[in-house]
Order: sequence, then C-alpha cells, then structure tokens
Amino acid sequence: MSNPNGERDYLLLSLASLLVIVVVLVEQGLGLWSAIPLVMGAIGVLIPGSISVPFVLLGILFLISLQPWIVGVWFGWDTEPAWPLVLIMAAAVLGYVAGHTRLLTIRRFAVPPDPRRELSPKAERARRRWLLPMTAAKRPGLLPSGEIVRLLVTVPVFVLFAFLIWLNVVLERHGNPIFPPILWRIVVLIWSAAIVLLLLYTVLAYLRQALASREQSLLYLQDQLWSATRGEQRRIHSWTAWVELRREKENEQK
Repeated sequence: MSNPNGERDYLLLSLASLLVIVVVLVEQGLGLWSAIPLVMGAIGVLIPGSISVPFVLLGILFLISLQPWIVGVWFGWDTEPAWPLVLIMAAAVLGYVAGHTRLLTIRRFAVPPDPRRELSPKAERARRRWLLPMTAAKRPGLLPSGEIVRLLVTVPVFVLFAFLIWLNVVLERHGNPIFPPILWRIVVLIWSAAIVLLLLYTVLAYLRQALASREQSLLYLQDQLWSATRGEQRRIHSWTAWVELRREKENEQK
C-alpha cells in the first residue's frame, strides 16, 4: 500500500489508538462492552466521516459513566494503580481523534463543501469576488516530513500537561498545590491573554478578507497559487530557459 500523503500512517495510528482504548476498558472489567468504541471507530476509519469521532467519544463516556453499574467499580479514580491507565486512555483518545481527523482531510475533505456556493450572488460586488470552490477540498500534496513524528511526540506532552493542571486544581482544594500561587497566576494570565489575542486575530483576519477589494482578493489568490506551485513553476521555467538557450545555440550554428 503506497503512502504518498500519509494515509497509511494515520490509518494505523487511528486503529492502534482504538485498540489501546479497548485494552484499557477491558482492563477496567468492561468485557465485551469495550468493543463498542472499537466497532464505531473502525467503521469511521474505514469509511471516514465527521460523525464517527463524536460517536466514539460518547461511547467511551457512556461506558465510563455506567462502569459502577456494570462492574461495581468507578474507573479507578480512587485507586493509585489506575492513574497510568487514565493517562494511557487520554493519550489514546487524543491520538485517535487527531489521526482520524487528518485521515478525513486526506480521503474526503479538509473543508466541507458549502452548498451555498451553487447559488448565484445577487450583489454585483459579490459576483466579482474570489469564492472557494463548490466541491470538497481535499488535503493536497505529500505528507510533510516529520509530521507524524511531531504528532506522536506532542500527544503525550499535551496529556501530561493537562494531567498536571488537573492535579494542581485538585490538590489546591486541599491546600497543597503543585505549583506556587504566583506561578499559577502567571500561567492563568498567559493562557487568558493568549485566548483573547487568538480571538482578536481571528476576527481581524476575517474582516480583512471580507472587506478586501477585488484586486486585493486576486493578489491573495495569486500569492497562494505561487506558494502551492512554486516548485512546479521553477522547474517549468528552468526547462523553458534551457530550451530557449538550446534553440539560440542551434540558430548560431546555422
């Protein structure tokens, strides 16, 4: 099976994450109930769809919530040996969601098709503007070098960071936080400022694109075209220059 765009890598990552989820659920005593996320996730991986990820997450939440009634024990939150399983479960869920989402962008679409594009705009200004294609936009090109490695490295990092934040919140209630109060306030301040700046950047970027003139939109499109095809254009111009030089030499020899 060829793997030019990373389809095989993300397929294996999604299936491996589902198997890890099943192993953790079986370890918690859920037995055959553990197959629910596996079946829903495997169907979504083999036939990628945007609805399968919510179904898998809801299935895991359903099993964890009903675990006291199924096996009589709550997912081991009150027992120390269960903490590794909790972290492994979090990493597996994050790996599945990331792998399935990227697999979806390769097989089906990166941006869902907008049926409104089929309608002719009434405003004259809207007719002259550049619009996204009506068809679904798949992820183009080859898999960037090291992308899957970066994903595999960042998953445990994010899980560990989230665990430390959650543990600090729990221990803070008992007056014994992990982080000093001043450090915790700095983290909260930086996080809040980052969210505000991200929202502001998103709004300004949307307004800049929405209020751009026809010439500005065409210039942006030309820049995107150059960024996506600069390698191909460089090769075409190189061959064109080589042909012209060869033709000039042949004319001189004649």
